[in-house]
Formats: sequence, structure tokens, C-alpha cells
Amino acid sequence: MIKISPAKNLRGQGAYQGFTYTLVLVSIVIIGIVLNVTTTLSSHVARTEKEKEHLFRGMAYMKAIESYYNVQGKRREYPKSLNDLVNDPRFANKHHLRQKYTHVLKNDRNWDLILNEHGRIIGVVSSYQALPLKQANFPPNIDGFDNKKSYSQWRFVYHTERAFPASDLNHSQNKINIQ
Repeated sequence: MIKISPAKNLRGQGAYQGFTYTLVLVSIVIIGIVLNVTTTLSSHVARTEKEKEHLFRGMAYMKAIESYYNVQGKRREYPKSLNDLVNDPRFANKHHLRQKYTHVLKNDRNWDLILNEHGRIIGVVSSYQALPLKQANFPPNIDGFDNKKSYSQWRFVYHTERAFPASDLNHSQNKINIQ
């Protein structure tokens, strides 16, 4: 019997190897792009969440200062320190704030203080210079936060009729004093 052998490929077995190599390279590039986009999105989401927490903590300080100032049966005055908000020295067991909040954007306890002309705390502010993601649609009880260039321009101040507006505040030596 005569055996008939199939025709041999003139190109040899390497004809498909170049295609496979190209396919692997394209796959790696696509995976890299997807990972980059995913990392960017997750970073953006994390920063948005930190920014929301920063707003919550700043507003908590502002409300605690308001509570301290408006407490029944005592002369209206602002706190001397943030510790006074946690344990009001004028009462045996009065708390305007459950705890002193850390600065979530900087991961430390240092909020800059906004002081009135008597050296008492009327608000807190961040010294963080990054551009905020949120630029509009802030809660109605805080004003002046729209279109700011840094978090240091977000000033959480309790206003009374005798207090100065937040726009009149100036930075000086890690505290903010009213001039």
C-alpha cells in the first residue's frame, strides 16, 4: 500500500506563534489600562468619602460651639479650648461633642482654630491646601464654601450677631485670629 502524506506547511510551525505573542501583548496592555482606570476611580471614591467625613466633622465642631455658646442658664461665651466642647467646665457632666475628631484629610488631630478678639474659639479650619472635589451644593447651614481653591478656605464658624463673618478671618501662626 502506498501512503500519502499530507502536504507540509511551507511556513513551518511558527506561523501562529507571532499571532499568539501579539495577542498576549495586546491583552497585557488592555489589563494595564483597566487597572489604571480602576485605581483612579477607587482613589477618587476614597477621597470623596474623606471629604464627606471632613464636612461632617467640621460641622460637628461648629454645632458643638453653637451648643456651648447657647447653653441654658449660663452667660453666653465661646469655649477656650476644644476640650471644653467634650467636657464643659461650667457643668459637672455636660458634653457638646462626644470626642475630639481627628483631621481626616491629614490623619492628625490638628485642626487650626478660629479665634475671636478675646482668644476664644468660634470655629475650626483645615490647613490642608489641596483643591476640594466638592465645589457646590453644600448643606444650607454652611455658607461660603462654593468654588474654593483649597480646604483651608472651608471655615467652620458658628456665627452670632456679634461674630465676624468667615470672610474677615486671617491666618496667623497655626491659629486664625480676627483682626
